[in-house]
Amino acid sequence: MDTSDEASIQAAAEQVSKAHPQGVDMLLNNAGTQESVTRAIETSGKDYAAVLAANVVGPFLVTKHFLPLFMKKKTRVIVNSSSICGSISATVKGGIGGENPLASVLLPYNTSKAALNMQTAVLANDLKEDGFTVVSLHPGWVRTDMGNAAQEFGGKNAPPLDVLTSVAGQQKVIMGLSQKQNGMFLNWDGTKLDW
Repeated sequence: MDTSDEASIQAAAEQVSKAHPQGVDMLLNNAGTQESVTRAIETSGKDYAAVLAANVVGPFLVTKHFLPLFMKKKTRVIVNSSSICGSISATVKGGIGGENPLASVLLPYNTSKAALNMQTAVLANDLKEDGFTVVSLHPGWVRTDMGNAAQEFGGKNAPPLDVLTSVAGQQKVIMGLSQKQNGMFLNWDGTKLDW
């Protein structure tokens, strides 16, 4: 599925509907892209639009097209894979503990994750009466190509989490979600993050 192409998303929803006519109870919107690491002011409009399309519009369209499948189930959970880079309060502080050099770069990525967090909050309100739990989940600073970008840009430290630790933590958080967490921005270990 290409999350920047609505026809591809619709086709995927139709395929899942045929394979699982009883519906689905969980959706993990994990699409994400980032532009090359440059100063914020050097960002091109083309890069900005592409990142917003993939990281914000794409997850919305996936949610929209999969919604009828959710309505067939009692449990309805939507998890949007976000980032601490989408936390405005952390960005104003220069990242968590001031250690995140990405607070002044990756303007489209950071903005897209802040927008995804707002989208999470709005959809959490909109879908609450239908029994949904909608959250944003930060996977942590993980040793991946994307996660290593901060260190390569001049960070003092390497990403602290390996992939398996992050995934295990996220899985535990996701499997423990209830309506009490609806609309929250959560860390990979389940702690609540500031917007």
